[in-house]
Amino acid sequence: MNRLFLIALTSLIFNIAYAGEPLLFGPEFTFAVPVDKHGKQLVQNGDALIEMGEHMKLILFEQRSEDEQFEVTYVNEFKSPNGWSLRIKPDNGVVEAVMRPMTVENYERYASEIQEALFDTAYLKGFPPAYYTGGGHISISAAYFIDKPLLYRNFIVDLLNHSELALGVWSFDTNNALSPALYPPKVWTRIREILKEFDESAEEDIIKLKIFNTEMQSLFIHIKDPYFYFWHKSIASRNKFSFINLTHVSSFDREHSRLELRAFRPQVNMDMFVRQIRLLKKRILYLEKLTEPLELKPNFKKPSPDDIASPATADEALTPPINPQWAIGEYYKYVTESGEKWADHYDYLWPQWKFSGEVKRFNEYLESCNGLFEPTP
Repeated sequence: MNRLFLIALTSLIFNIAYAGEPLLFGPEFTFAVPVDKHGKQLVQNGDALIEMGEHMKLILFEQRSEDEQFEVTYVNEFKSPNGWSLRIKPDNGVVEAVMRPMTVENYERYASEIQEALFDTAYLKGFPPAYYTGGGHISISAAYFIDKPLLYRNFIVDLLNHSELALGVWSFDTNNALSPALYPPKVWTRIREILKEFDESAEEDIIKLKIFNTEMQSLFIHIKDPYFYFWHKSIASRNKFSFINLTHVSSFDREHSRLELRAFRPQVNMDMFVRQIRLLKKRILYLEKLTEPLELKPNFKKPSPDDIASPATADEALTPPINPQWAIGEYYKYVTESGEKWADHYDYLWPQWKFSGEVKRFNEYLESCNGLFEPTP
């Protein structure tokens, strides 16, 4: 039995086993550790986790009737009688909560229960969402794309094209989730080469998919840029700390492979998370209708030097280098093109844009022109 036959047989088995996989999403909610008036943590991360874990055990298990009790499956992991589960763990200055992935429909079904069990319980113990100090990363099941290599490729390109997403719309975090708009020029050159290789490949779909993912993953984790140097005073590569993190994709298996979108601010409640993943689902379904490769055409790209020793200023590191009206307008098109209502998606935009009246200004403009507009950078 030769090698090519084995590869073809493996591809066939994979496609049969994973065809029709549901589109699943997983959250990473973050909650702020209590601080004093000077911003100093009142408890250390480990102690904070113990406090929150004991409080959740009290609320979700000890104070509930037997038929409403959550099962404490592991340390700080809680399973609802309805089948969903969550686990809390420590991170730098925050407590994170992760959940086993579910469909959008299941999150919608259990949203109020998750809100009460997690967000409300955490808030009562003094752990509000870490809106300014954490990340609200969202993971998408990679197995969904196992028999859809073109969709996977186009979804990545679509994220790269929509620069506004990681330039303030979903977040602007040059430390934890660098926007593609700030990638050095040589990274963009390599992206185009990888896409060309994919588009011209005659390999089996699964092989083509894995090669594409491996090349993009390697490129993203080895990015060196002035923003990372600004935060860490290090010339090290970014590793996973970019908008699109592919380090967990690997084999596209059902249990462990996931594509992580890191450029989300922490969700303040379950309703916000549900609206965001519903949009992502509709965007993926919108892209799934395409039968040709999507052109790589970033709507905005700020020139970024290859020389990582060039320091970024504090203003560059903390302020989206983009016209807010243009960014909001581009996101309006992204949302409505995907089949979502604009009213469900402008409340979580970059806080400064809301406080300075930019969001209100855009909505007034939108109303005055009946949605017919063409904002410019």
